[in-house]
Amino acid sequence: MTTIRRHMMALVLVLAFATACGAPNPSDATIAPGVTIADRAIGGLTPAQVRVVLETLAHDMDTPARDASVDPDTKGLVPAIDGVRLDVDATLARIRAAGPSTIVQPVLVVVLPKVTLGDLPAAPIYQGAPSRYSVALVINVAWGEEYLNQMLQTLQTTDTTASFCLVGAWAKVHSADVATMVAVSRSVETPFEFCNHGYRDHGWAHLSESQAYASITHADQVIEQLTGQKPAYFSPHKGEWNQAVLAASRRAGHQMILWSVDTIDWQNPAPATILQRVLRKVGPGSIVLMHPTASTAQALPALIAEIRAKGLRLVTLSQLLSPSGDPLASPESG
Repeated sequence: MTTIRRHMMALVLVLAFATACGAPNPSDATIAPGVTIADRAIGGLTPAQVRVVLETLAHDMDTPARDASVDPDTKGLVPAIDGVRLDVDATLARIRAAGPSTIVQPVLVVVLPKVTLGDLPAAPIYQGAPSRYSVALVINVAWGEEYLNQMLQTLQTTDTTASFCLVGAWAKVHSADVATMVAVSRSVETPFEFCNHGYRDHGWAHLSESQAYASITHADQVIEQLTGQKPAYFSPHKGEWNQAVLAASRRAGHQMILWSVDTIDWQNPAPATILQRVLRKVGPGSIVLMHPTASTAQALPALIAEIRAKGLRLVTLSQLLSPSGDPLASPESG
């Protein structure tokens, strides 16, 4: 064997060993074959070419943060939403280190809003941010337990979550029904959320702060004991409130919730009427109010299906109102 041939074989062995150990290619070789990111094939490209691809992706993926604001029509609060930015350098480094046929996940950086709910004067929330493709079903329960099982069965079979606002006195008397709600909650992908509807159906607009605070905190104790959840949200009966009730809600650690879509199901309309009322108004960020009634129990399966057919996700209040979420979220296909 000649000296030149021995040197060539030695070089081949060194390069093979370096590649196996993950050492950088001294010639800054192209990306490994079969590598993809965001459904784009980038195997065989140079790092400079990949950077161009990533800068194009950044244009599509980058989303500015949205500050919390006051709705000019309702005077209610609209929650903030975190923004997102593609970290081109970190993503490129991840791509260069990827092995063959790797699907590389982009490195995303959260961009925080400058104004959050806590920076604004206290006010109710009527809906979530309209740029979020989600809807919350809010079920106020102070009566109607005879229709709850049918509604719970629908939520279970359709794997749908909801936020139940419970009246404390009702929950205390109907603890077995609350236990059923908790059990069904554990069977769906996203468990139910339990919220505060006061201890009794007061005339909330006429209560003092101390009276409202006593009712809210009493209901908190009952709901937490029965469900294991400490409520984060308070919704007053009939949507009635005054500044004293608003102050009591905040003092108790709750955001006051109202709604943007009302089924008016307490009037016992036909199920088709409930569907029409909701589908005419529901959209991104909607909070849909309902109660356990015969009409709602019958309308609920079609209502869930039609909301999803609009590309909207059904989520809890906490999910709807949280600034964080899936940064690449888009309408569901139905």
